[in-house]
Amino acid sequence: MKSEISALVDNELAPESIDRTLDEMKRNAELYASWTVYHVIGDVLRRAPAVSPDFSGRIMARLATEPVVL
Repeated sequence: MKSEISALVDNELAPESIDRTLDEMKRNAELYASWTVYHVIGDVLRRAPAVSPDFSGRIMARLATEPVVL
């Protein structure tokens, strides 16, 4: 099953296998963890930044404009 998850991450999984693979990941926490690990590995290999510059500053600015709900 891990080979199917890897193929899904790489957008190489046969379309007829996608639903079955996703269903298996929903039922199995270990398989879902593999999905997460494969994405992290891909991000590292592509040297993708974890978050964009000033991410927290932009979030805080947006939160400051949100209405207060009592």
